[in-house]
Amino acid sequence: MPPIPGARRARSAARAHALPWPTTMHTLRPIAHAAAIACAGLIALSPAVQAQTDASAGNGATSTLPRVDITGARERYRAETTSAGTRSPTPTEQIPQSIVTLNRNLLQDQGSTTLSDALRNASNVNAVDSRDAWNSNFKVRGFNASTVVDGVAMPGYFAGFESLSAADRIDVVKGPAGALYGATQGQGGTTSTGGTIALSTRAADPLRTVREVGLRVGSFDTRAFNLDLNQPLAEDWAVRLVGDVGQTGFETEGLTQRHRAWAPSVTWQPDGRTQVVLRLRSQDTKGQDYSGLPRTGTLDTTQLTLARDHLIVSQGQPDNTLMSRGANLQWTEQINEVWSGQLLLSRQSAEIDQRGVWLGDPLVCGFGAATLTGNYVCGARLWDRFTTTTVSPALTARYRSGAVQHTAQVGLDWEKTRDEAFMAFPNGLGPLDFFAFANLPSTSYQTWVEPVAPDPADQRNTYRSRTVYLQDQVDVGAWHVLGSLRHTDIQVTDVNANAFFGHDNVTRNRTLTPRAGVVRDWTTQVSTFASLSKGVKVPIGSVFSTPPKPETSLQKEIGLRLKDLGGLSGSLAWFDLARENVAVGDPANPGKSRQTGLQRSRGIEADLRWQASPALTWLAQATRMKARIEEDTTAANVGKVLFNVPERSARIAARHDWLQGPAAGLSAGLGLTHHGRLAGDTTNTYFTPAATLWDAQLGYRMGDARYALRIDNLADKKYFVPSTYFGGGQVIPARPRTVQASATFAF
Repeated sequence: MPPIPGARRARSAARAHALPWPTTMHTLRPIAHAAAIACAGLIALSPAVQAQTDASAGNGATSTLPRVDITGARERYRAETTSAGTRSPTPTEQIPQSIVTLNRNLLQDQGSTTLSDALRNASNVNAVDSRDAWNSNFKVRGFNASTVVDGVAMPGYFAGFESLSAADRIDVVKGPAGALYGATQGQGGTTSTGGTIALSTRAADPLRTVREVGLRVGSFDTRAFNLDLNQPLAEDWAVRLVGDVGQTGFETEGLTQRHRAWAPSVTWQPDGRTQVVLRLRSQDTKGQDYSGLPRTGTLDTTQLTLARDHLIVSQGQPDNTLMSRGANLQWTEQINEVWSGQLLLSRQSAEIDQRGVWLGDPLVCGFGAATLTGNYVCGARLWDRFTTTTVSPALTARYRSGAVQHTAQVGLDWEKTRDEAFMAFPNGLGPLDFFAFANLPSTSYQTWVEPVAPDPADQRNTYRSRTVYLQDQVDVGAWHVLGSLRHTDIQVTDVNANAFFGHDNVTRNRTLTPRAGVVRDWTTQVSTFASLSKGVKVPIGSVFSTPPKPETSLQKEIGLRLKDLGGLSGSLAWFDLARENVAVGDPANPGKSRQTGLQRSRGIEADLRWQASPALTWLAQATRMKARIEEDTTAANVGKVLFNVPERSARIAARHDWLQGPAAGLSAGLGLTHHGRLAGDTTNTYFTPAATLWDAQLGYRMGDARYALRIDNLADKKYFVPSTYFGGGQVIPARPRTVQASATFAF
């Protein structure tokens, strides 16, 4: 379970979030299903549509263009432009901030199936084990990062389950970036302090036809089916259906996660000035809860040794479920030669129902140490429901004044989130069971007891934010200057009816967040940049001694960027990122918090791509930093390493494609990933060791078919990483060697 301070926690530090979406569930589910059926039906009728289109060609209409496959690229893994850092298409080398793009070529070459798989190729982004994804979020530069899909920040803390079936690219924006996408209040506790992970998905395309299906099988009974069907209906209309369904198995005994994701879309392009895209999303994940294993018996085997595949679970314990739904409408209009308009309307929801058990102490069911003779098992049900509505209109002006080129943007982000949740315990706060490890496996765990759910939910919150922003990108000669101001007004109505945790937090905060930076081109291939950016979030999820004030983050960064210098592209950056007004324990008011904390990460990063030849591509990333607590009400915490954040991490990977000769179509890749030791809890009671892993890929393309083999943890290294269940204290056995084979067919 996630770290849950406040309304839903077993101890004074336990609380989570929920999203109200009764209307969203009942509204979006039939819409998504109807859209999926409509897309499939229209695609099935594609021969008739195609015949009609061809017939109309003789009457002056334009026929559908034939499919053209491009098999070569100057730089296979480099993206020329990105909108993630400025909300308008901009050459990456002109943005004064570290941005790493993971394009579709890279995702396909490495066979990435999860967001964590893909993000190992970007520096200073932590990995999230799928078994732990119910509880944790991604971190960038040591702090939580928001996950944005097609310009909308996703609610909840479930980014580890985000499907890649429709992903076209992933942009990682390092640092707060002035909180580009709304006020991020709708994410229920996560923030963009560390950065933004922005996914762009494939939408319906009126200019091409796509029919592609794929199969994947792997270790521990992993299997999946995916499809991508795009059908032009006329010159200006198209529909698309992208999705995947399957399951992922694990070394952990009896643990399997089942997933299903569908992403239908419709595009209308009546001319070169107007584009309207409607995207729907429906994602479901289901599987057994996993709290990890105790340190005793894993990291410390002096008393006993636990099997790595052991699962602490009650008999009859229901599976966890996660349902995510969304509708995203984007309308862009070129008004004239100078002005263009953009409108984004979105409704997103997420609901998690998590029933978990863990080893606990007999008093308040906090984490307890495992012993050979006697252990308590505690349990709880955590339910969260989020619903977020977003409205974002913007105007962009591109004009020249003498030698100065301007790209100016003014816009509004309006966001409203409803958040409902409860946490209920079987037997009050008492344990479910008492057992001895010495008797396992002959002794099984006690039968699950379903807690009584409160009605209505204990926590019923509403967050409203209004942000007005102004941004200008100025290009003059070798200089590129970026400046922006965002004024944010956030209202929080945080109500918890539970008498034990009960508190109300009704606040309104207004703040101004600036962002400024400059890029200097020294040659067409080498540039340097410097920037300052500030982010803001009103903290929720704690019981405060006094009404909370905005939590702020400030980043300073300088860097060097390369563009196709002998085939080498990428960046080297130094950064200093501070998080202020952090909620920490209030010694004068036990069980409550006050905002006197300061945390900081500071270090250097490198992200490089090298196209050594048309056939050979290299990728490298590396980080060295210090991430520490600098101020805290508890003096002993000052100087502690941030939880689950490595001070050193790196990856290097190479891929060779045989483009000619008898081996044409064959490809092979090899990678090496390293991370340093990881703090297992916030007080640094223990660390899990550093680890270095090998991975390999083998592929073959023959006509319209692609075959691939992927092997992770090639040397089958056995090690442990921290679990984020209740904020740390347990460990997870890292995944052993896994093998996956896939085949994809276009027709």
